[in-house]
Amino acid sequence: MLLANSEVLVEKLDQREIDFAYFIGDDSLSAFKNVVVKRGSFCLLKPKKLDASKIEYAITERRPETERLRVIFERNFSMGLPVFSEIQSWDAIWTWVNEGVCGGLVPDFMLESKPKNLRNFEVILPKVFPYEIKALFPKGKTNSPVTKEFLDLLHLDPLHKIGKHA
Repeated sequence: MLLANSEVLVEKLDQREIDFAYFIGDDSLSAFKNVVVKRGSFCLLKPKKLDASKIEYAITERRPETERLRVIFERNFSMGLPVFSEIQSWDAIWTWVNEGVCGGLVPDFMLESKPKNLRNFEVILPKVFPYEIKALFPKGKTNSPVTKEFLDLLHLDPLHKIGKHA
């Protein structure tokens, strides 16, 4: 298993150094076949122990989704989104939120991953924008034994589910 940013993973897929990769909602990777593994929504949340009037949020860098968040936040709360930091890693944002440093914009699966901790967080905006987690494969790799085994574990049929845009 390799943990890396999407740029590194795309390069490794392209060079066929890896058989598949997981990505969260990147439609710019049309050179690869994909399987949608999960769908969900990004949510803005905060630790309950932080005062709502003083909260700041960690979000990803500026892009259409975070701009949409800013508009939705302003519409709902009549103020600009107080940004603590713009971070490229959902995992880093989730870590900071978990540690009680700030609120954050995270995929809902991160919140759902620890059901017993749900009581520690308040969801400020539940469905800011949707996402898809996709498993990407170089074209022609869907017949490899490793890929087939992976798809079998997910109970996905590669002949029907994999397409340029699944």
